[in-house]
Amino acid sequence: MARVTVVLALSLACAAALAGRAPAVDVRTDILQLGARLNSLERELGRHNDRFLQNVSQVRALETELETHQRMLAAANADARQRDIEQAQILRSYHLAVIEDEAVPDESYAALLKLNRTKAATALAETQTLATQITAFQARLETLKRDEQELQQLTGDMAVRKEELTRAYMGKLAARQKAEVRQDVKRISAEVKRVITAPVLPTMRFQSPMDGATQVSASEKGVTYKFGGTLPLKAPRDGRVIYNGELASYGNVLMLDHGDDIRTVMLGRFRSDLAKNTKVNAGDVLGHTAQDGDSLYFEVRKKNVAQNTIHWLAPSTAGKI
Repeated sequence: MARVTVVLALSLACAAALAGRAPAVDVRTDILQLGARLNSLERELGRHNDRFLQNVSQVRALETELETHQRMLAAANADARQRDIEQAQILRSYHLAVIEDEAVPDESYAALLKLNRTKAATALAETQTLATQITAFQARLETLKRDEQELQQLTGDMAVRKEELTRAYMGKLAARQKAEVRQDVKRISAEVKRVITAPVLPTMRFQSPMDGATQVSASEKGVTYKFGGTLPLKAPRDGRVIYNGELASYGNVLMLDHGDDIRTVMLGRFRSDLAKNTKVNAGDVLGHTAQDGDSLYFEVRKKNVAQNTIHWLAPSTAGKI
């Protein structure tokens, strides 16, 4: 029963210690601040990632459009060159016809030259327009690519900051957990020590083993009875004799077992003829003190550990000490 009480007390002590856990205010503040900074950086990093992806998409679209215009410019240049070739061919045909004295209508050649010059002018204008557009596309593409590099660099820097901030945050959490564990260990250890060192509550009461003592004094363990002459030694409670013999120069030792791992010990100058395993009742005469004896030591032991005997005496007996 006493063992169950101690285990229950230890369990309650552990529960109370864990329920009372409270980290230091400054550590908690640091963790909250780091968490807020980490969340803010996470949001900012997300926005920069979105901008980076949008920029990449714009670069790819502009590169595709630039390639299209470059193909169109190449086709326009080819058309312009073809107009020059055709113009030269028309003029060469006209000159040959004149040299050979052929009747050549000037109006037909003039119309052909005019038409070809118109087509050449159109091709040249288209070429210039495309070249201007391509120059603008290239300038815009260079700007977007610089933005892409800057965003990529910024995103990388922010990722490094996030990693450093995460390590600091986790370090603070680990430090707080260690501090909480140390506090819990201290509280639990203190409670366990308090429970272990607390006096065991008496589970039974005992009468005085001697009447007529001239003086009674109690120590942290036993009770000492002073007397003069021969007095009867009485059983403080029902039990049985488990030892009766001498102990060096201290005198005789009589030990009784009262059950539940509780025993009483009487030590002093007395004589008892009780044999081992003899059963006795409370108040039975166990023996008598010697004429030359002057004190009797009485002690209650539980599981072979000396108890504060005065707490185990009946109130009527303890009140006389």
